[in-house]
Amino acid sequence: MRKKLGNGIHVEGTVFRSRLAKFTCITLAVMVVLEVFIFNYKSFVTIGKGYEQKYIPVSELYLTGLTPSKKNDNIFKSKSFTTVIETPKLNTHVATVYLDIEIKNIKRNHMDVEMYFTEATTATYRKTTRPTTLIKRDENSKYEVCAFAGDSSTLKFIPKIDKGEEIEIKGIAINQKVPFHLNIFRVLIPTLSIAFVYCLFNSPSFKKQFKESVDTRILVGVTTTMFVCLLLFVVFMFFTGGGPADVFSRQRGDQVCYELVEAFKAGQVSLINKVPHELLELDNPYDYDARSRSGIVFLWDHLLYEGKYYSYYGIAPVLTLFLPYNLITGLYFPTIYACLLYAIIGTMFLSAAYLKAVKNWFSDMPLSIVTCGQIMLLLTSGTLFCVCRPKFYEMSEAAGFAFFTAGLYFLLSSGIFTKDKIKLQKILFATIFTSLAVLSRPTFAMYAFAICIWLLYGLFDYRQKTEKSRSKTVKYIVCALLPFAIFGGFQMAYNYARFGSVIDFGIKYSLTINDFTNTQFHVGLMMISFWNFLFSVPVVKSQFPFFFSNIDRLGINGYYFAEASTAMGLLWRAPIIFAFFKAPKLLKSRSKKDILKIFILLGLPCIVLPLLVIAITWESGHALRYNIDFAWQIIFGALCVVFVYYRHNTNEQIRKIVLKAVVLGTVLCVVFNLATVLQFIPGEVNTPFIVNDMTRFYYKMAQDIGFWN
Repeated sequence: MRKKLGNGIHVEGTVFRSRLAKFTCITLAVMVVLEVFIFNYKSFVTIGKGYEQKYIPVSELYLTGLTPSKKNDNIFKSKSFTTVIETPKLNTHVATVYLDIEIKNIKRNHMDVEMYFTEATTATYRKTTRPTTLIKRDENSKYEVCAFAGDSSTLKFIPKIDKGEEIEIKGIAINQKVPFHLNIFRVLIPTLSIAFVYCLFNSPSFKKQFKESVDTRILVGVTTTMFVCLLLFVVFMFFTGGGPADVFSRQRGDQVCYELVEAFKAGQVSLINKVPHELLELDNPYDYDARSRSGIVFLWDHLLYEGKYYSYYGIAPVLTLFLPYNLITGLYFPTIYACLLYAIIGTMFLSAAYLKAVKNWFSDMPLSIVTCGQIMLLLTSGTLFCVCRPKFYEMSEAAGFAFFTAGLYFLLSSGIFTKDKIKLQKILFATIFTSLAVLSRPTFAMYAFAICIWLLYGLFDYRQKTEKSRSKTVKYIVCALLPFAIFGGFQMAYNYARFGSVIDFGIKYSLTINDFTNTQFHVGLMMISFWNFLFSVPVVKSQFPFFFSNIDRLGINGYYFAEASTAMGLLWRAPIIFAFFKAPKLLKSRSKKDILKIFILLGLPCIVLPLLVIAITWESGHALRYNIDFAWQIIFGALCVVFVYYRHNTNEQIRKIVLKAVVLGTVLCVVFNLATVLQFIPGEVNTPFIVNDMTRFYYKMAQDIGFWN
């Protein structure tokens, strides 16, 4: 019987692989056709039309605001803020324009050129719908397809360059054939993505319950985790270029990797930097405008308290990485790589914790839904936003994330609320790493409270599984509370040594844009945070990356800080959250005692605390890195609701609808999260380093994907 069953499974797998190969080949063929005839439509604009080709050299163009350079006859310098290049009379139909212009400024990677035209319908200049973006060393960007009404008389071009900047102008070509440009990634990425979605719906392995195939689930889980870790590395390199060449040999660093290290080596809790007397003499040194008007040089985003500089940022990364590295090597570990390291470690532990939770309580779920949940959880965790701008702000977030997810993994592996024996060493590791998370990012103290509640329930579970002896109870309590007591006591002593209070972390003494010593709470500011972090709706545009959503201040007249203009609500980046609307229905059949327990163990850490974290951002404002503090926690809870709802519905049609909804949600999650990241431009928008190659690649990618522009 077993042999027959095994043969049946083997046959089913063989049939699926055959169908997958056929489906993939058809998809690949469709993408190739699209690549040739649709994505490269510009190459066919002039074929068979008999358009008159003209090349107008620079000597025949009319130039305004440009003076020739002595270096080269084709190089011109802008002598005003408006430069104009105008053609002589053309009197021909214009289908394509080739701008034979080169960017000479070494700091400029792209240049927008506005185009104006006359045509049969008007004798005065009209502006085209959008500028042409010339990318340095990219010939394809110099071509523009036109859709004018009838013959054009003249064309006018206005390059957007700075006064004193040089450009090389060789000429303008009319109706020149646009070269065919095959983009292999534009073919392969959609093909592989569609094939993967096909597998989610049709693969026998993905249809199996999570517990049925150990080898498959391990392979899928590890592959998904490694793919996201690779994505983190690619995003990091894309936006930073790896950082400066001497990033691993620098003798100085930022507030965390250098200043705190030097302070601890000197045996003090205040930083070694001296506060300027002029700053202390101000009536209110926390007033940003007063500091700006005075012209005083001060340390940005440091704490100022009783005439000394301090750091608000957590010390766990200093004690576990930056200080030991400095003591061993004499150098300072680069913050940007610390951020990447913590982001990858945290991603692996979050994935392991999620799969452990599924194994413990939802092992009857199909692997397809579990895999989709893993993708959504990891992509929306907030790590992508940290590695694209890995300053010490993001590093602190990533460190707290890494330590807390490690603690969560060990907690879920400890045997609490399962049939397994409770392992005290796992509980000890869970509380140690959770404590380090709080020492990295104080916000995680709220989640540490939720962990304590889990451990309290675990104590009752432990006493039921073992002899109710006092010694074993004491061992459990020691493992569960001693790390909290030690690390918590250390943090309180650190706070007291700095600010004279065990509960004062010092955020109100920050020298930043806001004066936190005098800020007042307003519900409206809190609602701005809720809207932008959770509900801000994506807007579809034809420009890359196609999905946008800006900070909305809800018409409130007050100050609300936004680090960048980009905001896209978590509800859209992870549509699985809509599953919470099904939670009340699932709880109807539960007793009040069960409902209370579910609320305390799941609702508190996955709904209440994340919402509280969002609420307290009213003071600090909006930054994408804050997603680490609440995003994946909410998604974790939403996935639990989906799993329970799927389990309780034995109707196969409903289960298929759930699967389709989860897969669609995963696709939207990938698209919206990547679109949010790609609203940043390497080397230009809110990124720490100039990476010319990546900036040029970004604009080229934008042109290739938005092929119709």
